[in-house]
Amino acid sequence: MGASVGYWGLGYVMRSLHHLSIRSKIIGIILLTNVVGLGLAFGLVIFNDIRIFRDQLEDSSQAMAQLVAAYNVVPLIFDDPEDTESSLQRLTFHESFLEAIIFDAQGELFGRFPAEGKGLPDPTASSVSGYRDGYVEVVEPVVENLKRVGTVCLRFSTERLDQSINDYLLHMISVLAVMLLVSTLLSFLLGRVISRPILQLADVAHKIAEEGDYSLRVHKIGRDEIAELCDVFNGMLDQVYTRQLELERSNSELDHFARATSHDLKAPLRGIATLASWIEEDLRAEERLPASTAERLELLQRRVKRMEGLINGILEYSRVGRMDAQVQLIDCYELVQELVELLSPPSGLKITVADDLPVFRTKKVRLQQVFANLISNAVKHHDREEGEIQVSGRRDGDFYEFRVSDDGPGIPPQFQKKIFMIFQTLQPRDVVESTGVGLALVQKIVEGEGGHVEVESAGTRGTTFIFTWPARDPTEAVGGGKTSLPLESWIELPGPRRPDAMSSENAPRLHARDDID
Repeated sequence: MGASVGYWGLGYVMRSLHHLSIRSKIIGIILLTNVVGLGLAFGLVIFNDIRIFRDQLEDSSQAMAQLVAAYNVVPLIFDDPEDTESSLQRLTFHESFLEAIIFDAQGELFGRFPAEGKGLPDPTASSVSGYRDGYVEVVEPVVENLKRVGTVCLRFSTERLDQSINDYLLHMISVLAVMLLVSTLLSFLLGRVISRPILQLADVAHKIAEEGDYSLRVHKIGRDEIAELCDVFNGMLDQVYTRQLELERSNSELDHFARATSHDLKAPLRGIATLASWIEEDLRAEERLPASTAERLELLQRRVKRMEGLINGILEYSRVGRMDAQVQLIDCYELVQELVELLSPPSGLKITVADDLPVFRTKKVRLQQVFANLISNAVKHHDREEGEIQVSGRRDGDFYEFRVSDDGPGIPPQFQKKIFMIFQTLQPRDVVESTGVGLALVQKIVEGEGGHVEVESAGTRGTTFIFTWPARDPTEAVGGGKTSLPLESWIELPGPRRPDAMSSENAPRLHARDDID
């Protein structure tokens, strides 16, 4: 029981030390080592000195008893107690003398000074000495011609010895206190010297983690292993800083290239769309527009619009993670309601938004992108004139879990991973206009924020997209940047359907939904 309590107590102390700083641990170790070392050293010295003091008193008392025994051989032989008492009175010169007792050969009291004193010792005892309550007692036999003729017992007070020991202890404790004070000061100095480079290394690493400034460096102190660690750390920072500059330059060039490419690709597309519109208007004006030609012109314009959406999707996909989004306080309920108004779903499609959606600080544009694409996907791929889409959310530890559910066509399990791959669609693009970028964009945004996205569907009817979003305030990520593209550029609004395009060849595939765009 005691061992288990001691083990638990030691474990508690060790666990509590884990919360101390490295400087406190180093100072504590040095201080504890000094205290234990000095305590043991002083304890051994004091114990040894006290033992020597006591041994000296016993030895001097034993020598005195031997002298008294030798002096009283003749009085004991000739039975002269007066001479014995006279010799015992001379012992008063000793400052610690208490009393002296002499027994004859038969163990009878022969002489005693002073007359009154403590109890009588054992007259038959051999040469012994020992400490009693406040005095030391020495018993010495009186021997003549190998024959015991009596016994001498001397008693000396230990008051002066105890006083000397107390003075000695007080002196040693004073010396120990001074040494402990000096040791404490040295421990703090040594702790600062040892912990300074470690704390400096930790401070620089903390600042880099908070500010992302890889130009910071650790000032090396000394030539020990910590200094070598500082050199290695600085070398790693040099490499990271160089890579960061290269990455920023590469990202800048890539962004410039994406913008230029987007502009150069969109210009001819807009020209094609304009020409197609003019041709249609001219033919309608001349009443020479057959139904087949009108259908082809409409298909051409849809393809142009799809290509423009694909360009916008690729551009936005490339920007996720490279551009900061502004952090602000948002009401998820209001955010989703605004998106629903923008998407303008068909009148028969009801979108229900839970009124207990959270209010918290986060990157509004990023979360808006995710909700917009998921709701747009549910609207666009619903296969009936009437239906319902539900948006809900709840707190789950350090994250919020959001759900976008619909009662449209399900997604078969074998296609549920494919829908998150860029440019992948499960329906022909002529049936439902789609670029195949939306869900890939959703996944990239959500995982970039530390969450995850998944889909639940039995494959026959109804689909639920679930994604988690960090609940913490990402103040360290505030950069004030905003996505330069408008909302319509990174979601694909629901387009018209063409039931007549559903041939028997692609009809079975319509039960699997396209990913969002």
